[in-house]
Amino acid sequence: MIPGRRSLELEVSLDGIHFATGKSPPSMHPETNTKLLFLHMTMSEAPAPFWGNILKSNSSGTYFGLENVNRDERGYVDFEEMIGLDGIALVNVVSNPTDATLSGHKQLQSRITHNDGSTWKPFTPPVVDSQGNK
Repeated sequence: MIPGRRSLELEVSLDGIHFATGKSPPSMHPETNTKLLFLHMTMSEAPAPFWGNILKSNSSGTYFGLENVNRDERGYVDFEEMIGLDGIALVNVVSNPTDATLSGHKQLQSRITHNDGSTWKPFTPPVVDSQGNK
């Protein structure tokens, strides 16, 4: 976080010693109230189904991660922060990444965080929603 410019700067390293500044399109200006940034890094390659790791920065610039988060072929990631409920988010993770690479079939497990992504716990959705749909 660069407070004077109200912006975030991404630095990337292959060895943890030498860093290069990551660049985003000029029209992209991430706004964040919590001074956190969630970044998805795709870790699988076509023709396998897609998934990747979510990296979360905190205000000191250190990162925490969650592996095997589901995404689709268009780049949409199964990650949703709850509006009005600070610190709560839901994700779907691929619970069988090794098998999915071979079979092309992903098994998903929902997870929830109550502390901005520092820890994630399995989340079992209800069998029936509020309208009685399965």
